[in-house]
Amino acid sequence: MDDLQTELKRRLAKVKQVFDVDKAVSVEATLTSIARYYKINKLAYSFFHNPRGFVHTGISRDLKYKPNDLLEQPKLVARYIEQLNACNVLELATGKGASSIYLAQKFPNVKFDGIDLPGGQLGVAEKAARGVQNFSPVEGDFHDLSQYPDNHFDVVFVVESLCHSTKKDKVASEVWRVLRDGGVFVIFDGYLGKFGDSLNANECLAKKLVERGMMVNNFENYDAVKGRILLTGFKVIYEEDVSTFIMPTLRRFERVAKRAVFNHPRFGRFIVKLLPDEFTFNAISGFLMLLLVKLGVARYMILVIEKQG
Repeated sequence: MDDLQTELKRRLAKVKQVFDVDKAVSVEATLTSIARYYKINKLAYSFFHNPRGFVHTGISRDLKYKPNDLLEQPKLVARYIEQLNACNVLELATGKGASSIYLAQKFPNVKFDGIDLPGGQLGVAEKAARGVQNFSPVEGDFHDLSQYPDNHFDVVFVVESLCHSTKKDKVASEVWRVLRDGGVFVIFDGYLGKFGDSLNANECLAKKLVERGMMVNNFENYDAVKGRILLTGFKVIYEEDVSTFIMPTLRRFERVAKRAVFNHPRFGRFIVKLLPDEFTFNAISGFLMLLLVKLGVARYMILVIEKQG
């Protein structure tokens, strides 16, 4: 652990060589800035990560990254679609719609809806949906699902986007309303692996930098978030810590960040001046996230909860 702390200190020094750290940590994640972040990084995700439209982290259970590891999230959702004989499924923060499109093609008799902020990547999903009869993406904020009726969906899922919310209990309440009795809410997301007051100064700074690089106001402790969500009345039916299994993807992000920005600080400073903050700050997250997972500061969880009638 001491070696990891030494490495964290070294990496933060490298970040300070390239970036104005005070500027980076002062970024505020609003609905508008979150949408802008995804819009600006739309091509970057396709080029550096995955051309099929997936923007989430792969789950590599054999600890070796493969493109199909990005299907682990929708495959788990598919399991619940089959178990519940689902007819209606909703994806929150559908983004480019890649997960819902994969599922819609797998289940042609199931109706898939997706909701996402305007001005982000939704246009990609809308264009792709023209060729998929059973997928309908629309503009909206997952804190307000009033455009959907009560007790309508069998499955609701969200992939790595609940972290953007500072009112996760509000999201859970809305999902509760639109789910039928016995329906499930499937959540894949990153969290704080410790309580904030247990972090040292370097861990606190690295956490803030990673958050702002990903346009997140605050990664919250998993147990605290789960506790608030369960107050809505949900029951946990499955949960798994897959932090170790996302490391191969994070290692890829780390390599890209090093090559593009941090291996050559002078060139990195040029890139930072040339390109939008939403693009370049993302490199900080790529550079630090794997180390934070190794330190236990960050973790990645799968949580499946059921609406109890």
